[in-house]
Amino acid sequence: MADVDVPTQDSPKPLTASKQVFAYPANANRDRWGRQPVWVVLSTGERKVLLQELLLRQGSAVFVPRYGSYRCHQQLRKAEASARQKELGIWADNGMVHASRHPARIEAHSGRYVLIEGRLVSLGKTRSTRYLNFGRHWKTDLTVTWPSRLDTNMQTYLKHKGMSLSDLAGRALQIRGVVGVKDGPYIEIEHPGQLHVLDRERKPQ
Repeated sequence: MADVDVPTQDSPKPLTASKQVFAYPANANRDRWGRQPVWVVLSTGERKVLLQELLLRQGSAVFVPRYGSYRCHQQLRKAEASARQKELGIWADNGMVHASRHPARIEAHSGRYVLIEGRLVSLGKTRSTRYLNFGRHWKTDLTVTWPSRLDTNMQTYLKHKGMSLSDLAGRALQIRGVVGVKDGPYIEIEHPGQLHVLDRERKPQ
Protein backbone atom coordinates (compact mmCIF):
# COMPACT_ATOMS: atom_id res chain seq x y z
CA MET A 1 0.00 0.00 0.00
CA ALA A 2 1.17 3.50 -0.83
CA ASP A 3 2.54 5.72 1.95
CA VAL A 4 2.08 3.33 4.89
CA ASP A 5 4.00 0.47 6.39
CA VAL A 6 2.20 -2.24 8.36
CA PRO A 7 4.69 -3.74 10.87
CA THR A 8 2.35 -6.54 11.94
CA GLN A 9 1.35 -9.56 9.87
CA ASP A 10 -2.15 -9.57 11.36
CA SER A 11 -5.01 -9.25 8.86
CA PRO A 12 -6.27 -5.64 8.85
CA LYS A 13 -9.70 -5.43 10.48
CA PRO A 14 -11.32 -3.10 7.90
CA LEU A 15 -10.90 -5.65 5.08
CA THR A 16 -13.08 -8.24 6.80
CA ALA A 17 -16.00 -5.85 6.99
CA SER A 18 -15.85 -4.32 3.52
CA LYS A 19 -18.00 -5.46 0.62
CA GLN A 20 -15.75 -4.14 -2.12
CA VAL A 21 -12.08 -3.24 -2.40
CA PHE A 22 -10.71 -0.92 -5.09
CA ALA A 23 -7.00 -0.35 -5.77
CA TYR A 24 -5.75 2.73 -7.62
CA PRO A 25 -2.09 3.04 -8.75
CA ALA A 26 -0.19 5.68 -6.76
CA ASN A 27 2.68 5.73 -9.23
CA ALA A 28 3.17 4.61 -12.80
CA ASN A 29 6.40 2.78 -11.97
CA ARG A 30 6.78 -0.65 -10.44
CA ASP A 31 9.67 -1.48 -8.15
CA ARG A 32 12.40 -4.01 -8.98
CA TRP A 33 10.21 -6.84 -7.71
CA GLY A 34 7.35 -5.82 -9.99
CA ARG A 35 5.19 -4.46 -7.18
CA GLN A 36 2.80 -1.57 -7.84
CA PRO A 37 2.09 0.91 -5.00
CA VAL A 38 -1.64 1.56 -4.71
CA TRP A 39 -4.25 3.54 -2.82
CA VAL A 40 -6.81 1.10 -1.44
CA VAL A 41 -10.43 2.27 -1.14
CA LEU A 42 -12.97 0.24 0.82
CA SER A 43 -16.65 0.44 -0.03
CA THR A 44 -19.27 -0.51 2.55
CA GLY A 45 -22.60 0.40 1.01
CA GLU A 46 -22.46 4.07 0.01
CA ARG A 47 -19.52 4.83 2.30
CA LYS A 48 -16.02 4.84 0.82
CA VAL A 49 -12.91 5.12 2.95
CA LEU A 50 -9.16 4.95 2.35
CA LEU A 51 -7.67 1.82 3.89
CA GLN A 52 -4.38 3.59 4.59
CA GLU A 53 -6.18 6.14 6.76
CA LEU A 54 -8.12 3.47 8.64
CA LEU A 55 -4.98 1.48 9.43
CA LEU A 56 -3.20 4.60 10.66
CA ARG A 57 -6.15 5.64 12.81
CA GLN A 58 -6.33 2.25 14.56
CA GLY A 59 -2.57 2.15 15.17
CA SER A 60 -1.90 -0.73 12.78
CA ALA A 61 0.42 1.21 10.46
CA VAL A 62 2.99 3.99 10.34
CA PHE A 63 2.89 6.87 7.87
CA VAL A 64 5.70 6.55 5.30
CA PRO A 65 5.39 9.41 2.75
CA ARG A 66 6.40 8.51 -0.78
CA TYR A 67 3.70 9.37 -3.34
CA GLY A 68 0.80 11.44 -2.00
CA SER A 69 0.22 15.18 -2.23
CA TYR A 70 0.62 17.62 0.66
CA ARG A 71 -3.13 17.61 1.34
CA CYS A 72 -3.28 13.81 1.32
CA HIS A 73 -0.31 13.59 3.66
CA GLN A 74 -1.89 16.01 6.11
CA GLN A 75 -4.89 13.72 6.39
CA LEU A 76 -2.75 10.61 6.86
CA ARG A 77 -0.55 12.37 9.39
CA LYS A 78 -3.59 13.38 11.44
CA ALA A 79 -4.84 9.79 11.43
CA GLU A 80 -1.49 8.55 12.71
CA ALA A 81 -1.31 11.32 15.32
CA SER A 82 -4.73 10.33 16.64
CA ALA A 83 -3.62 6.72 17.17
CA ARG A 84 -0.36 7.83 18.75
CA GLN A 85 -2.15 10.16 21.18
CA LYS A 86 -4.43 7.31 22.24
CA GLU A 87 -1.46 4.88 22.36
CA LEU A 88 -3.19 2.41 20.07
CA GLY A 89 -1.53 -0.58 18.42
CA ILE A 90 2.10 0.04 17.53
CA TRP A 91 2.08 3.24 19.61
CA ALA A 92 1.29 1.44 22.87
CA ASP A 93 4.93 1.54 23.99
CA ASN A 94 5.92 4.58 21.86
CA GLY A 95 9.16 2.79 20.91
CA MET A 96 9.30 4.39 17.46
CA VAL A 97 9.56 7.99 18.67
CA HIS A 98 12.84 9.50 19.89
CA ALA A 99 14.19 12.90 20.90
CA SER A 100 17.02 14.38 18.83
CA ARG A 101 18.90 15.29 22.03
CA HIS A 102 19.60 11.59 22.61
CA PRO A 103 21.72 10.63 19.57
CA ALA A 104 23.07 7.45 21.19
CA ARG A 105 19.53 6.11 21.60
CA ILE A 106 18.74 6.97 17.99
CA GLU A 107 21.91 5.25 16.80
CA ALA A 108 20.83 2.10 18.63
CA HIS A 109 17.91 1.90 16.20
CA SER A 110 20.11 1.78 13.10
CA GLY A 111 18.29 0.23 10.15
CA ARG A 112 14.83 0.91 11.60
CA TYR A 113 12.15 3.39 10.58
CA VAL A 114 11.62 5.91 13.39
CA LEU A 115 10.18 9.32 14.19
CA ILE A 116 12.57 11.87 15.69
CA GLU A 117 11.55 15.15 17.27
CA GLY A 118 13.76 18.04 18.26
CA ARG A 119 14.82 21.59 17.62
CA LEU A 120 17.03 22.30 14.62
CA VAL A 121 20.36 23.94 15.50
CA SER A 122 21.64 24.86 12.04
CA LEU A 123 21.41 24.28 8.29
CA GLY A 124 24.30 23.54 5.96
CA LYS A 125 24.84 22.72 2.33
CA THR A 126 27.30 21.68 -0.33
CA ARG A 127 26.73 21.65 -4.07
CA SER A 128 25.09 18.22 -3.92
CA THR A 129 23.72 17.87 -0.37
CA ARG A 130 21.66 19.78 2.18
CA TYR A 131 22.15 19.26 5.92
CA LEU A 132 19.96 19.76 8.99
CA ASN A 133 22.05 19.69 12.15
CA PHE A 134 20.31 18.85 15.43
CA GLY A 135 23.40 19.40 17.55
CA ARG A 136 26.71 21.24 17.55
CA HIS A 137 28.88 18.14 17.46
CA TRP A 138 28.62 16.71 13.97
CA LYS A 139 30.64 13.62 14.91
CA THR A 140 28.00 12.43 17.37
CA ASP A 141 24.75 14.41 16.98
CA LEU A 142 21.85 13.70 14.63
CA THR A 143 22.18 14.92 11.04
CA VAL A 144 19.42 14.89 8.43
CA THR A 145 20.31 15.19 4.74
CA TRP A 146 18.73 15.33 1.32
CA PRO A 147 20.17 15.66 -2.21
CA SER A 148 20.07 19.18 -3.69
CA ARG A 149 17.87 17.92 -6.56
CA LEU A 150 15.08 17.68 -3.97
CA ASP A 151 15.27 21.39 -3.11
CA THR A 152 12.42 22.47 -5.38
CA ASN A 153 10.07 19.84 -3.99
CA MET A 154 11.06 20.76 -0.44
CA GLN A 155 10.41 24.45 -1.08
CA THR A 156 7.02 23.70 -2.65
CA TYR A 157 6.04 21.51 0.31
CA LEU A 158 7.07 24.15 2.85
CA LYS A 159 5.15 26.89 1.01
CA HIS A 160 1.93 25.21 2.15
CA LYS A 161 2.95 26.29 5.68
CA GLY A 162 4.02 29.73 4.50
CA MET A 163 7.68 28.84 5.07
CA SER A 164 10.94 28.44 3.18
CA LEU A 165 14.02 26.33 3.85
CA SER A 166 15.78 29.24 5.56
CA ASP A 167 12.90 29.46 8.07
CA LEU A 168 13.68 26.02 9.49
CA ALA A 169 16.61 27.12 11.66
CA GLY A 170 15.60 27.04 15.33
CA ARG A 171 12.30 25.30 14.58
CA ALA A 172 10.95 22.25 16.37
CA LEU A 173 10.76 19.52 13.73
CA GLN A 174 9.63 15.95 13.36
CA ILE A 175 11.74 13.82 11.01
CA ARG A 176 10.79 10.29 9.96
CA GLY A 177 12.92 7.77 8.13
CA VAL A 178 15.42 4.93 8.40
CA VAL A 179 18.31 5.53 10.79
CA GLY A 180 21.83 5.22 9.40
CA VAL A 181 25.14 5.69 11.18
CA LYS A 182 28.02 7.77 9.82
CA ASP A 183 29.69 10.22 12.20
CA GLY A 184 26.66 9.81 14.47
CA PRO A 185 23.09 8.92 13.51
CA TYR A 186 21.61 10.32 10.32
CA ILE A 187 18.46 10.12 8.23
CA GLU A 188 18.34 10.76 4.50
CA ILE A 189 15.17 12.43 3.29
CA GLU A 190 13.78 11.09 0.01
CA HIS A 191 10.38 12.82 0.14
CA PRO A 192 9.46 16.25 1.61
CA GLY A 193 6.75 14.63 3.72
CA GLN A 194 9.46 13.14 5.96
CA LEU A 195 9.97 16.61 7.44
CA HIS A 196 7.20 18.13 9.52
CA VAL A 197 7.25 21.44 11.41
CA LEU A 198 5.95 21.08 14.99
CA ASP A 199 6.27 24.58 16.40
CA ARG A 200 2.60 25.50 16.21
CA GLU A 201 1.35 22.07 17.24
CA ARG A 202 3.28 20.81 20.26
CA LYS A 203 6.72 20.91 21.81
CA PRO A 204 9.23 18.14 20.91
CA GLN A 205 9.54 15.42 23.50
